[in-house]
Amino acid sequence: MGRESIPSSTSWTAWRSRRRSPRRTLDLYMTKRFGGLFLADCFLFSLLYVLIDSLSQVEEFARNSSGLLGFLKIAFTYYSYDLPGLFCLLLGPVTTLASAAFAVTLTARGNEFVPVLAAGISLQRLLAPIVLLSALVSAGTLAIQELWIPRHRDEILASKAYGRGGSLIRQAHYTDRAQGIVVIAEKYFPLERRGENILVLSKGKDRPRSFLIHARSMSWVEPEGGHGYWRLETGGLQEYDAAGEIIPKPAPPAAERSPPPAPAPQAPPSNLDAAPAASPAPQDPDPPAQRLSEPFEARRLVETGMIPQDLENNERRNLPLTLAELERKIAVAPDRHRWQIRYYSRIADPLHSLILVLLGVPIILSRDTRNIFFSALLAALISTAYFIFNAGMVYLGNRGTLDPPLAVWLGPILFGSLGVTMYFRMRT
Repeated sequence: MGRESIPSSTSWTAWRSRRRSPRRTLDLYMTKRFGGLFLADCFLFSLLYVLIDSLSQVEEFARNSSGLLGFLKIAFTYYSYDLPGLFCLLLGPVTTLASAAFAVTLTARGNEFVPVLAAGISLQRLLAPIVLLSALVSAGTLAIQELWIPRHRDEILASKAYGRGGSLIRQAHYTDRAQGIVVIAEKYFPLERRGENILVLSKGKDRPRSFLIHARSMSWVEPEGGHGYWRLETGGLQEYDAAGEIIPKPAPPAAERSPPPAPAPQAPPSNLDAAPAASPAPQDPDPPAQRLSEPFEARRLVETGMIPQDLENNERRNLPLTLAELERKIAVAPDRHRWQIRYYSRIADPLHSLILVLLGVPIILSRDTRNIFFSALLAALISTAYFIFNAGMVYLGNRGTLDPPLAVWLGPILFGSLGVTMYFRMRT
């Protein structure tokens, strides 16, 4: 056969574009197939999660709402702020893998790989749009975690308070290493930003004095144009010296003390000759030597960087913070290794979507497995093994057994390297 002739009316650019059109057509075909399946799977998985989770949330939604419209509004608000976090944590990787598996399975079942391979196009080139879109999903996950979630932090935490167990946090505590104090609340209500039965104590070794504050309640006050602060109500302050001995508080002046209660009136004696009984001498209800703490009705909490989200973080480990905020937490938090785990996980977690595709697609198209659906099941099992291995490493990192970088990156590096090797060793 002779070489293809180029008509004179056709420019060189148009001819080159026509020569590349088959590959462009394949790219567009795979992009539409994967993209359509991804959107459909994302909607279906989200709907399935909402239907299952709402069964356990109905009572809480009804308790915090009035009427059907109020119930639906609370449910919509709760899941509209809950689903983006779920997408970053689990829904994104699972949906990406399922969409890639469906796209490859449908293409293989239609015997569409045979003409592509016969035309000299490799599987790596054919499946490149799926890999690129998976990488785009990973980038979008990182953007949601770094940009959208921190900007809607207050709305997310407020919506969580409407759900199961989110309206009350028990034994909430916060340690401020910079100021050397610990704040403990027996009960904390995130929606109201209020705590009950409060203890505040100092831990600093360099302090000449330490203190203990107990209060009935604590509430967050945020004035207009100023910084928010915590207001303690109905409690007392006790100070200790460097040796740990109690420092007594001076009693208030006698003029400021409340007068003793008047004695109850007594009936006149029946015997007029009998001498009247002597009334007992009034006693000082608050002698100076007996006053150990300084009571107060309301006072501002000692200087601290604690904000409402710090107390809520004890219940929800996925507090929406940016990478810069996580770095500051690493510098001051007592459990430094846990914050390092979260810092590195923020970077590594978005890679799950891409790693699962690199692992799953070559397994589905392996030449040793004849049943394509069995191959898809095998890919799901290996992906599950990846999640279990990664979760186990993170658990060891939180316990301090492994260094945080190793605990977070060991799973993605091992399984990611395996996926890249399998992808480029697919038959062509």
